[in-house]
Amino acid sequence: MALMESAARAVPLNENFNAPKPSPQGQPGRPLGAQLCRWKRQILGLGVVTVTFLICWQNRSFEWPQAPRDVSSQSFGLPGHLAGVNLGGWLCLEDWFYSGDSGTHVSTMDQDVQGRCLPPAVSSMPWTSEGNPTFELNKTKGYNFTIQAFTSHRHSFIGERDLSAISSLGLQMVRLPITWAAFADALAPLDQNVYGSHNPFNETILVPDPFYVDRAAFATIPRDWLAQFLVRCSRHGIRVLIDLHAFPGGSSQGTYNGVWPNKPAFWKNKSQLGKTNLSQVGLWIVSAAVKWLEDLSEEAKAGLVGITLMNEPAHLNSGLHFAEEDDVLKWLADAAQIFRISSLPQEGKKLYMQMIDTAFQNFTHTVVPWFFDTFSDSERFSWVVADQHWYTAWDSKNCDMRTDEAGGLTCDTPLETIRGELL
Repeated sequence: MALMESAARAVPLNENFNAPKPSPQGQPGRPLGAQLCRWKRQILGLGVVTVTFLICWQNRSFEWPQAPRDVSSQSFGLPGHLAGVNLGGWLCLEDWFYSGDSGTHVSTMDQDVQGRCLPPAVSSMPWTSEGNPTFELNKTKGYNFTIQAFTSHRHSFIGERDLSAISSLGLQMVRLPITWAAFADALAPLDQNVYGSHNPFNETILVPDPFYVDRAAFATIPRDWLAQFLVRCSRHGIRVLIDLHAFPGGSSQGTYNGVWPNKPAFWKNKSQLGKTNLSQVGLWIVSAAVKWLEDLSEEAKAGLVGITLMNEPAHLNSGLHFAEEDDVLKWLADAAQIFRISSLPQEGKKLYMQMIDTAFQNFTHTVVPWFFDTFSDSERFSWVVADQHWYTAWDSKNCDMRTDEAGGLTCDTPLETIRGELL
């Protein structure tokens, strides 16, 4: 993978072009802290997350109020078996995945800093969400080291062994959360020099968040490498749901938004670079993502099930009021239109329209009618999926698999006990 030192010319990111050579503490596999982080990733990333964070039923449909009643559930393939797993913490960092032996929360919601490392190159460093360690590593360790740290992480976190394990379990889908940095070149209208001077298909550079310019940065994700991942998944009999998890300025409240603990700025603010509404910048990103999917090779498309254009839009807005509900729904409709007029629906690819109740004062009365007004009967029964998340970690005593009052599902819990908790 090419590393492009000269391409990062944004003011916050061009201070350290001459990176020091990694110290022995930065070598893979040596420090105990890095080992602890890796062990926790292995337990959480493919174990607990499988059953706790994303239960993805193949061709799942939700029976919304007013939905047509004359179509049997059999025609949707409802629900047969657990079909998918989330690859969280890989291409969209969340601090609690990397908390070593000091983590206390599943998803940090207060001012605690749970990130402690970024294996294999960074064995000890406190951090909050992805934009924070990228910015701080560039500032303290330099440009080259930062790119090397993210590159080594991305090439070691999920590998062929993981895909083989997923396939051997009979799982047929993976959800792949990514940040907007995979399509950073879409922000070239804000500043061509900063966002548009690299090759987005095979180069990794550092780019600033266009709103939190002085505190958050991201390492771009080469799109050819992503396409190759789709090919690899296809060869294992797995299809991928691409999930745009983090947007410039932060579109939701939570450590996955890339700028936490800073307030989500996406819905009501202009970029500091280029002075453009961040919501419009978000649509540029969606357009670039859809265009990339359209242009994939047939082998790569065989590994694609569809795309989520924004994960959990305006999550926790109902209490924090950082977005207007009408603006959220309008943006989702505009983003869906980009997918609608593309070639993807005709190619059998799905739009997973993620909507979360924490964004709205009254989800049922606001979002459900909007969904039926926005998508026709034929669209709802062909290419758009009403996507809602069920989190067992926050659903105590309701089919949550807790095997004791403390809430722990341990690795040595007998399978029959786990099955009993699920029934």
